[in-house]
Amino acid sequence: MRGSVLAVLATGVVAVAFVLGAVAAPLVADVAPRAGALLQSVYAPVCHQMPSRSLELGQGNLAVCARCTGLYLGGVAGLFVGGVFLVGRGRRLHALWLAVALAPTLLDAATPWLGMSGLANVPRLVLALPAGLVAGLLLALALGDLYKSFALSPEAFTRQGSLENLDG
Repeated sequence: MRGSVLAVLATGVVAVAFVLGAVAAPLVADVAPRAGALLQSVYAPVCHQMPSRSLELGQGNLAVCARCTGLYLGGVAGLFVGGVFLVGRGRRLHALWLAVALAPTLLDAATPWLGMSGLANVPRLVLALPAGLVAGLLLALALGDLYKSFALSPEAFTRQGSLENLDG
C-alpha cells in the first residue's frame, strides 16, 4: 500500500477513536460518573452538547449533538472511502460537491430563523451525513497531497533542513 493511503487510513483510525469516545461517554458515565463527565468535557469545545439535541444512549446523551454525530460519522466514512478510492489516483472533487452536501444541514440549521420548528434528532443526524462524507473525502485528498509533498522532500522533516529553508 502506498504511504499516502496509509497516512489517510491511519488518520481514519484516529477519527474512529474520536467518534467512539463520543458514543462511549454516556456508557462510561453509567459505570464511572466522573470518568464519563471527563470524557464528555473533552467534546465540549467541538459541540454545544445540548441534551435536547443529542441522541440518548444508556442513561445519558452522546458527547456531541445529533448533527455533530452525523458530521463525524460521515467524515470517518469519507476518510476511509477517500483513502481507498481517491488518494493517489489523480482524482479530485469539485468544491460544488461540498456546497450541495452542506445544503440540507444548512437548511435545517436555518429553520429557527425562518420561524419553523427544527427537526428531530435522527433526521438531523441523517441530513449531516452527506456534509461529513464530502468533508472526509476532501480531507483524505488533502492529507494524501500533504503526505506526497513531504515524501518528495524528506529534508522537510529535519530541523536542520527546515532552518536552512528559512534562511533562504
